[in-house]
Amino acid sequence: MIFKVIRDFINKNDKDYYSDICSVCGNKGKYIKNNKSFREGYQCGMCKSSMRYRGQASSIIKSFSENKKTNLMELAKEKNFKKLSVFEPGLIGPFRKLFSEFKHYTSSFYWEDLKFGEFKDGVQCQSLESLTYQDKSFDLVISSDIMEHVRHPWVAFKEILRVLKPGGYHIFTIPYRKPMLKTTTYPVDTSTEEDVFLEEPHYHGNGLGGKSLVYTKFGNDTYKKLEELGFVVTEDTIDSKHYDIRKLVTFITQKPQDKTNKPMRNLVQELSKNHGLDK
Repeated sequence: MIFKVIRDFINKNDKDYYSDICSVCGNKGKYIKNNKSFREGYQCGMCKSSMRYRGQASSIIKSFSENKKTNLMELAKEKNFKKLSVFEPGLIGPFRKLFSEFKHYTSSFYWEDLKFGEFKDGVQCQSLESLTYQDKSFDLVISSDIMEHVRHPWVAFKEILRVLKPGGYHIFTIPYRKPMLKTTTYPVDTSTEEDVFLEEPHYHGNGLGGKSLVYTKFGNDTYKKLEELGFVVTEDTIDSKHYDIRKLVTFITQKPQDKTNKPMRNLVQELSKNHGLDK
């Protein structure tokens, strides 16, 4: 109760805007809380990226930039980064415009009337629980508020681990903020083929004008569960005086290198050194 009073007081006295440089497009400007959800608000006046996407862009830059780029648009021009294999499930978001021209960029969506691996309008049909890709296919997997809509999310995380190359990253967001629920809960029973609602169903938009059911409400045990699957996990946050920015969390999860006892390191630098990508 005391914590809630303090939190509400801080929230009430914190500004509903701040000035910053967009980590997606590099635009310098004022970011205004124009949405009830702080993660979906504070949109960039240039590229329209929400705070959630800008946090994710910052995490990608931290993990891959060789030259300390400040925004994703600059990173997308780096020769070595453009050669990476990138998989991004979903249909919306600002990263697709930047990465869609990459030779090894793949996007997907789940259509019930298509077989996995088939294409529709240039997008491949995939289930994150049963990906058709071979082991060690991708350097980077990006998912943005998708995993909560997967019936069996830990199966999907394990599949993503499988298709990542050693040292590769899954950089993702889920409806997760500080402070968080203590444990993950499941509002839908998926133990059989039929969904059984354990509480009032909750939906998010699916990018096609429809809606996607929320199967999982992730909690503080997410970090431990991901580690148990085999990921090296970082809950990436942004150091800021602004209350809402401090609540934002992006997950940077990395597949360990093969058992050669080599230390984890920036993947682009590793590829550049070992595979001649800088030539």
